[in-house]
Amino acid sequence: MGTGRICARCGRRVEKTIRGLCSSCFAEVYGVGRLPSRVNLVVCKYCGAIRVKGAWTSGTEGSLEDAIRDTVFTILTEKLRPTEGLDYAWIDSIKILPELHGPGIYNAITTLRGESNGVEAREERVIQLKLDLGVCPACTNRITKRGYDAIIQVRSSSGRLSEEHRRLLERVLARLDPGIKSSIISIEEGRNGVDLLIDEASSARVIASKISSEMLGRTVEAYKLVGRRSDGKRKGRLTISVRLPDVRSGDVIKVGTTRYLVFGLGKGGLTAFNMDRGVEETIGADDLWGRGFEHDHEVQDARLLLVYKGEDTILFTDPSRPEVLLEYPTSQVRTMVDRLREGFLYSVIRYGKLIYVIEELGMGVQENG
Repeated sequence: MGTGRICARCGRRVEKTIRGLCSSCFAEVYGVGRLPSRVNLVVCKYCGAIRVKGAWTSGTEGSLEDAIRDTVFTILTEKLRPTEGLDYAWIDSIKILPELHGPGIYNAITTLRGESNGVEAREERVIQLKLDLGVCPACTNRITKRGYDAIIQVRSSSGRLSEEHRRLLERVLARLDPGIKSSIISIEEGRNGVDLLIDEASSARVIASKISSEMLGRTVEAYKLVGRRSDGKRKGRLTISVRLPDVRSGDVIKVGTTRYLVFGLGKGGLTAFNMDRGVEETIGADDLWGRGFEHDHEVQDARLLLVYKGEDTILFTDPSRPEVLLEYPTSQVRTMVDRLREGFLYSVIRYGKLIYVIEELGMGVQENG
């Protein structure tokens, strides 16, 4: 005869039993654990936030099904009580079936596992899942545009926000931490700039700081009393003004008394060529706003045709005066394009003995008088 024990229900010989039964019979007779037969959830129909125990969770970056399954898993794990005879039990998996079994009612196949003295029992159980639709407080505020405690006003130093600035702002906002991003109640686009309505002042300061650091902005705060709360305390609203420098690649600006040719916005500031010293520098936000800046309109800009490019000499001509050749040593030519091509027209800036090639404009055609 073999060793082990006999299951009192099915007669199978097993190494160990749980309360006199094999693991399969134990699960069929007693079950692995006690669980509620139904879970009720309220889901925001706009953002997918889920209300649990009277509180709303944030909307998920993943699928709504994943968020619901994770929430049900957490609820059932908290409610699970191992059946007598088991040392412990746990939820192994949950599969939500797509078929409806009534208005908002779904079945969730829940796999339970438990263990007693090294013997594992497994059970599948159908839990009814009731989903009701609602609107979370954050979406209510977005819809009504109420409940915000702060405004971020994003403007340009020139008075009107460019399309390039708007695209950069979109990218900054898209990279925000989901928790901070969810505090944005509304984004108001206007001719002169963008207003962000934020639910609380602390989140507004984080967002404004992020915009300023990545877009070289300067922030100014103002606080205004707008009413009283139900408890008698004052209700105020924070306004954060974020000013962005209206500076583009190819612009010539004066920072203090120094002229710079701007290459672009880089990590840590504006990458620019110091036209007075002849070196490339990075201009940080503090330096830019602290010393003050303005566009320099004294430099000469032109459209020139590249006639010849040699090792030591580069020849340009003005298409309107093709008989006049402009000769520059290669050491005096600074270029912002990948390569110079003969027969192509370029936008250039002339300053002192130097010429700065800003942009290729296409194949050139000399104009005959």
